[in-house]
Amino acid sequence: MLKQVFSSLSRIVLVVIFLGGLFLASVNSLSVVNAAGTTDTKGTIIYVDQDATGSEDGTSWVNAFTDLQDALQAAVAPQQIWVAGGLYKPTSTTDRTIFFDIKSGVHLFGGFAGNETDLDQRVATNPTSILSGDLLGNDLVDSLGVRRSFATGLDDPKTIDNSYHVVACNGVTSITNLDGFTITAGHANDESGIHGSGGGIIIYECGQNLRMSNIQFIGNSAYNGGAIYNQGSSPMMMNLMIHKNRAFTSGGGVFNSTNSNPTIRETSIRGNLAVYGGGIYNYMNSITIANSLFSGNVATQAGGAVYNYFSPGEYVNVTIAGNFSGLPDSGGGTYNLGAAAKVKFVNSILYGNQPTQYTNAEGIMSVSYSAIQGGYSGVGNISIDPLFINPITAQNTASTGGDYHLSPFSPCVDTGLNDAVQIPILYREDLDGNVRIFDGNRDGVGTVDMGAYEIQQAGSKVFLPLLTK
Repeated sequence: MLKQVFSSLSRIVLVVIFLGGLFLASVNSLSVVNAAGTTDTKGTIIYVDQDATGSEDGTSWVNAFTDLQDALQAAVAPQQIWVAGGLYKPTSTTDRTIFFDIKSGVHLFGGFAGNETDLDQRVATNPTSILSGDLLGNDLVDSLGVRRSFATGLDDPKTIDNSYHVVACNGVTSITNLDGFTITAGHANDESGIHGSGGGIIIYECGQNLRMSNIQFIGNSAYNGGAIYNQGSSPMMMNLMIHKNRAFTSGGGVFNSTNSNPTIRETSIRGNLAVYGGGIYNYMNSITIANSLFSGNVATQAGGAVYNYFSPGEYVNVTIAGNFSGLPDSGGGTYNLGAAAKVKFVNSILYGNQPTQYTNAEGIMSVSYSAIQGGYSGVGNISIDPLFINPITAQNTASTGGDYHLSPFSPCVDTGLNDAVQIPILYREDLDGNVRIFDGNRDGVGTVDMGAYEIQQAGSKVFLPLLTK
């Protein structure tokens, strides 16, 4: 089994405050066409299936490895590892320091039924490939082994013996994909060092090489970055569900630390809890977020959805609604601290957060073509109710409830800025994967909607070509 400690990573304790690519597969040999249009021939596939009964050499589904760690040890770039549905743990021992260690240039794909010959044959009804830190099997989990709630505290008796990190990405130097998994039950509760960050995954010095897609992070916890801790890296994070994770200090869902410029797109960040930055905490970095939803996140102090500490960012077609922070004027939606926190919102919605939609503590917001409760100066902005289908009321209890699609009569339909979603290409789909732009109000003029979702109506015109990721 793999065991590794990042001795060079300094942990930050805050007291105050790719694209996934288009994959074309043939039996045992793959070609990857990435976003830049570059095609790479990939090596043989290594198979993993916990229920396989063959020779366990990874050469086929019948002879698949039953332990993912065995496949990781055997793999060399540019191989791919295909993982059938099932429950996989970093170790069969009680050693909390062992995790699934991603290898540079080795691509991990989950969500297989165990008979596929092509990546495109995976379907949503396949069994889930679960990576779990519940080493002793004593957590409160569902029938699949997924922890559906975060730890009650640092010494929660159900999680205190869990893996510090379920997955780690340390210094990968070539494009590496992680796709199609549920990552759950990591518990990074060691205050003294690296094992206090990134309960789900810890990402360190990976440049722009890691691409995470189609992953659910749920029921993870840490001092910083309950689900994801990211330092010195600029990963592409696409189609993620970051739900019900907890940080005992900052970044209930995600903590982005120094020298990082991540991109998050088509991602749902809901029901996470922290002291600062219930959804995301950005610490002296720069972030881009598009077509994503923050709701039901809680910060007991400040930054219910997002806390930007001297961190600029760009938010395009983002909905931030129903989030809560505990202090007065503490930015239930976003808290922007420091002159470097220059935050740009376009085609976005900040509404129904408590106690305020935003707080600029020397931070600067630039807002256009967005719906901001209480109003905000800028071209194309509105302040009236966006008329979500079924919003929740912001409260001090983290929640994944509510429906933040726009109703047909929403003032946010067809009122955004088309230029903001036409370049780059990654902005051209909404959180449901629907192509933008639709003529939602049927006035004959195609205009993008505000927020994470593009309203869909029968007979609407498509004004931009459908583009594959």
